[in-house]
Amino acid sequence: TQSRSSAASDVYKRQVEETLNNKEPITNIEASPARGAKLLLAGDNRVNQMVAKALLQKEGIEVIIANDGVEAIDIYEKDAFDLILMDINMPRMGGIEATQELQKIMKKQGKKTPIIALTANAMVGDKDKCLAAGMNNYLSKPMSLPSLQAMLSKYLLSCPDGQKG
Repeated sequence: TQSRSSAASDVYKRQVEETLNNKEPITNIEASPARGAKLLLAGDNRVNQMVAKALLQKEGIEVIIANDGVEAIDIYEKDAFDLILMDINMPRMGGIEATQELQKIMKKQGKKTPIIALTANAMVGDKDKCLAAGMNNYLSKPMSLPSLQAMLSKYLLSCPDGQKG
């Protein structure tokens, strides 16, 4: 018999394949609040990167990938982003520490880019740790399309004068 986690893994793999093979936009890109936004995606898992990038690009979002917190900081210092999706558990520097460093940079630059935590370990207290580090919100992995779209709408529509950034 197949274990519950193995069955869930198979479902996730099918969703990944369907997402990557589907050429049609998930939503009407013209109507997407996220259209034209630029997002920094920090995470070390290649499959999760591909899935998230495919979902985000179908929303009309430009996606730049960082493989860990150190890369995320380096990339952020050289470019402007409308939103950051930050994995919590990464090599070299995790998401909590990277967020704390990004908050210092943002303060110096007078910027405030929303940071959304991503984690597979949805444990009690994780959300509080993320918020305490300066993250704006929290998504569990694997991301569901509705929860991702809700975050995009919340943080990309809340910019002043309807401008992203």
